[in-house]
Amino acid sequence: MRKSTLLNLALVLMATFMFASANAQILTSYTADESEVMYQTAGRTFRLYTLPDPIYSPTYVAATNSNLGANSEWRFVFAGLTATAPVATNTYVAQNWVEFTNPAVGVYTVDVNERNTLIGCFDATTRTTTINVVAAPVASAPRTSAGRPASAPAVAALGPVSFRPAFARPVFGPVGVAA
Repeated sequence: MRKSTLLNLALVLMATFMFASANAQILTSYTADESEVMYQTAGRTFRLYTLPDPIYSPTYVAATNSNLGANSEWRFVFAGLTATAPVATNTYVAQNWVEFTNPAVGVYTVDVNERNTLIGCFDATTRTTTINVVAAPVASAPRTSAGRPASAPAVAALGPVSFRPAFARPVFGPVGVAA
């Protein structure tokens, strides 16, 4: 291949990786209701977002989480979870997300309510999300000597053996977000 062709290929690959990496950083997956079951791995920091009311934030852009209403505030009510500042349970803050650090195994609920400080309006209903925090999956690779006589050498010296990974818990996908 010519040098210019290789350089062009390298440039295209670099641009592709940069574009994919940038898009991976932007939250674009919101759910419109609380029917989605959320799972989170214990000990892993995660964020829970909530969609702003379209009346309070008419120009909101979900892809970048920008253009929140200047007077919009959210109150997150939770127990058993540790949130990062400035969010504290049952206190209004001017951000539509909460970050929880190092959750322990268990089932938690997070209630979210929005208000507009300029006109003094509150959401008519509180939105509740249930978060199931599960232990990290544990994989094991048992070595078996199926078909070998009882006098066969120790397992470490058997050579090729079957490999069947076994997970102690199911592996879950990405964390959902509240509506």
